[in-house]
Amino acid sequence: MQSEAFPYIYDSIQNCVISSPTGSGKTVLFELAILGLLKNLVPNEYKNVKILYIAPTKSLCTEKYQSWKQKFSNFLSVGILTSDTSILEVDEVRKSNIIITTPEKWDLLTRKWDDYVKLFDLVKLMMVDEIHMIKENRGATLEIVLTRMNTLCSSIRIVAVSATIPNVVDISEWLKTGGAQGKPAKILSFDDSYRQVEISKHILTYSSSSNNDFLLDAFYSTKVPSIIAKYSKGKAALIFCPTRNSCVKTAKKIADGLHPRLPLGDYNIQNAQLKEFLSRGVAFHHAGLSFDDRQIIEKLFIGGQVNVLCSTSTLAVGINLPAYLVVIKGTRYWSSTGSKEYSEIDIIQMIGRAGRPQFEKEGCAIIITEPKFKAKYENLINGTTPLESSLHLNLVEHLTAEVTLQTVYSVETAITWLKNTFFYVRLTKNVTHYLDIFKKVDNISNIEANLVGFLNYLIKELLDWGVIAYVEDRLVSTDYGIALSRHYILFETLKLFIKAEGDFSVESILNLLCKSAEFNEARLKHNERRFYKTINCLATLRFPFKDKQEKHTNISSTFQKISLIFQIELGGIDLSKIELFKKLQSAFFQDKMSAFKNSHRILKCMIDCFVFQRNGTALKNTLFLLRCVNGKCWEDTSMVLKQFSNIGIASVNKLIKHNVKNIDALKKTTFNQLEYFLGLRTGMGLKLKKEVDSIPELKISSESSSSITKKGEKIKMTITSEISADSSVISWHGQTLYADILSLKRSGELIDFRRIQLSKLKYPKVFSIATEIDSVNEQIEVLVSCECIAGVTKEVILSCDEVLPGSHRKLLKEDSKEIKKNDNDITVLLANYQKTQKESNPENIVNNNRKVLPNGNYECQHSCKDKAACRHLCCKEGVVVSTVKSASTTDGVEGVLDRKQKLSDQIKEITDGNHSDPLTISSSSSSSSSSLLSLYFQKDKDVAQNYKITIYEQHNPQKVLKPEEIEFLSSSSSSLNTNEVAVKDNKGVDVLTNADTACRDEAVLDPLEKSDSTSDNESGSIMSCFGSEIEWT
Repeated sequence: MQSEAFPYIYDSIQNCVISSPTGSGKTVLFELAILGLLKNLVPNEYKNVKILYIAPTKSLCTEKYQSWKQKFSNFLSVGILTSDTSILEVDEVRKSNIIITTPEKWDLLTRKWDDYVKLFDLVKLMMVDEIHMIKENRGATLEIVLTRMNTLCSSIRIVAVSATIPNVVDISEWLKTGGAQGKPAKILSFDDSYRQVEISKHILTYSSSSNNDFLLDAFYSTKVPSIIAKYSKGKAALIFCPTRNSCVKTAKKIADGLHPRLPLGDYNIQNAQLKEFLSRGVAFHHAGLSFDDRQIIEKLFIGGQVNVLCSTSTLAVGINLPAYLVVIKGTRYWSSTGSKEYSEIDIIQMIGRAGRPQFEKEGCAIIITEPKFKAKYENLINGTTPLESSLHLNLVEHLTAEVTLQTVYSVETAITWLKNTFFYVRLTKNVTHYLDIFKKVDNISNIEANLVGFLNYLIKELLDWGVIAYVEDRLVSTDYGIALSRHYILFETLKLFIKAEGDFSVESILNLLCKSAEFNEARLKHNERRFYKTINCLATLRFPFKDKQEKHTNISSTFQKISLIFQIELGGIDLSKIELFKKLQSAFFQDKMSAFKNSHRILKCMIDCFVFQRNGTALKNTLFLLRCVNGKCWEDTSMVLKQFSNIGIASVNKLIKHNVKNIDALKKTTFNQLEYFLGLRTGMGLKLKKEVDSIPELKISSESSSSITKKGEKIKMTITSEISADSSVISWHGQTLYADILSLKRSGELIDFRRIQLSKLKYPKVFSIATEIDSVNEQIEVLVSCECIAGVTKEVILSCDEVLPGSHRKLLKEDSKEIKKNDNDITVLLANYQKTQKESNPENIVNNNRKVLPNGNYECQHSCKDKAACRHLCCKEGVVVSTVKSASTTDGVEGVLDRKQKLSDQIKEITDGNHSDPLTISSSSSSSSSSLLSLYFQKDKDVAQNYKITIYEQHNPQKVLKPEEIEFLSSSSSSLNTNEVAVKDNKGVDVLTNADTACRDEAVLDPLEKSDSTSDNESGSIMSCFGSEIEWT
């Protein structure tokens, strides 16, 4: 094959389409095309040339990358660009001569044509592997990319390779040399006789009375041993199974019918079942095995010691393990979204594993399926199924992208653009396959008239939603259209953002994200409902789903599932103790990976939309959620510490016990302290400390000036801000660091939003913004945050009644709305209370028989002679107060009761007022008979409700605790066992119930710190209080 193709591939510059069977040596043709391009270049000119290779899967891209990186290392650089490539790696790939990528990644890049125009001009050769994938759902992207490159790059050469298809001439008509007006591409067609190994292919069908896919797979397993006996000729057999469990069960079915063979040697196999099957020459291979086990199995199979290998389909596109016999056990597989048919590419790849060129000249491939699919797979293996386009199924997103690029700016140019696609070529030859588009328009017999009608329908819909607009009789994309194109968003998702309304709280933004059409395939399966219902009832969950009666609801929709997946990760919820999680672990991690992978670009699109809408509240909370998603933690909790290497949930809890609860506190620790707190090996603390110190330190200062508007009704206020970043790094975990600068009014109106690379803030940047003020109660908030790192945020709030001159304040009206009190009032109140307590307890007082050191820590109880010279960190710095168990309380109840009444009245005044924050009530009972309560004001402005709080005891619901019966504790310790306490509104309806709260033994209560019995949320202020029946320990 290579000999016949040589003059057309190596010596010609004409576009070429090759149709040949799998295993016929198509890769060599790509390498010939590369060498053919280089021979026509002058010396050193090849350093600036770009060669593009596009494959449908990451595994194929990785395979080519590993191979070509070695082959061309002497004179060409090779880079890979897939969804796994970080932003920093993208810059390196741009410098490479050979760029290996997927259709989606290159489509995303070419949608930003103006940003990369110099790069695209350098692309002289475009190689497309598995071009027959254009008939799949993802195929529309490849079709658009090839059309765009062939249209906009006039000097590019395209070499495309396909499996055997009957209508390769249609691809030739589409990929014309020199663009739409050029000559059709050269066709090189080869049949199975050119394959290195001749493969006999068989379709075996079996009828089953069951419609259950799992039962059908089990039925197929019973047929496999006889198939192997009939077709394998005693040679190696590879069985492709739909799931890991199916691999194991099929291997067992085969092994049960075989006699034990001689020992295979002293192999350290970890999996017990695998070890048992190996004695009979049978094995299984899937991602659930350890890496060592997989390597041993691959070695034994290649060496011939293992004769039958059962594997999932991932092996078909991964490691090259050919066998004489390949059996595809069923044509359906299970994914996170349910049971699906294998794609044609998957089937072709699996068949391609049949035959071992290094050992024999023939092979055999068997497809087991249902009778109704027999004709379909016969056409596939014989290459008699025509290739069709799928572009019409999701044309609206691609049309918007072309309007953004201005390759389409009218109905006429849209028709011209569409005529350059493979879709148009096939539409003119097989119109019945595309009848779906005629449902959108009147039934017109003329094909071109139908196309005009279909495009008019799509353009009208885009105009109606404001995605595109006419500007001087020319179609252009609005900010919505640019956001859709730039961030690769589905049109249905963009509609959600355009029509969004409500309070735009963090919870609302999270729900909006989770309702995106990109997550539709991650459907909620029946066996997942109980698991997610259990998660929804956890007290540590930030936004549980509840009904109107504030009771936890069942989980019944995909968006609820996605929301809980996000909240599990962001909240650092430990799933290991949930029994249901063990069975769903693999599917959960797959869904989580997909959710976080898609969330970034969806949130970036939401940001663009809210900037366009001038919605400051929605933008602020979306930026908050973006930082949380990037950091995989709620940034207003201690889980921000999870962002650092080797710090997990357990390590976060250790740091909390030492009063290290945020990034600022972590920065203040020494590397010795980190090793001590976390139990790290010597030297590990230094490495962690270096990473912590690399976190940028943001600084912001703002001042204002004002003037009267011409009409004299409003005040024009100018805010000048100076922003800088003290940072020695420009990236964080592979992401370039950017600063988001947001300015908005208290009313939610957006004033200004800008984004700047953090490295440019090394020296202070000053900028001014102006806005009109019509109320003396207005506030201006200027917030700067690091987009990629949660918890790196600084803000300045300018209150008009404080910064405006008196003459200007008189011109403004005062809001009729009362300024809502929040938890800051309580924080100040409790801070004063703590200060009073500290003043009444001098530093030299021995508490719990321990001396208090000048730094506020207790002296440790080590008996070291010279503690200043001792190597113990606790001897030098003491023990943190909150970690010391109190043997007795010396302060006494009397001291607390003296201050009780005034403080209780002040707290009651705040809580009975128009309090805007949600309340979480948790109850704790110590080993004694006391009833200990914690009243938690969460720092979350998303819920604005006004309650008259009634607190009653769990075991005595008739006893209501009156305000004067609630007293405040000084620091003490107690073993806690959380019970349930209810909160009722003034109508007696349950408002909040906090049950199943996780607690830790020997928790320490402090007026300014939350007890460990409450949810892990560091944002609010905790008031520890107790009823009248207290027993002190």
